[in-house]
Amino acid sequence: MAVTAKLQLTGPRTCGDEPAKSMLTLAHGLVAFSTGQLNRAKENLERAEVRLTEGCAGANWELSTTRYALALTYANLGSFRTLRERA
Repeated sequence: MAVTAKLQLTGPRTCGDEPAKSMLTLAHGLVAFSTGQLNRAKENLERAEVRLTEGCAGANWELSTTRYALALTYANLGSFRTLRERA
């Protein structure tokens, strides 16, 4: 969390930049997934998906990465119904 904590202090909160906020939320989700905090990962990745969809035109790679990580998170949580509905 040290890396994402440093990111919080630098860009998004001070500049109000939606793409930066979206990327920070994605980073939080990926860190949470990588450290086994699956519920936290799910929350952050779902939030990142909404932000990227609604506020970041042209962020195709970021949105794809978010959706892939979210699918892995749902699978690891055993949320197969949600995973199937989103496919």
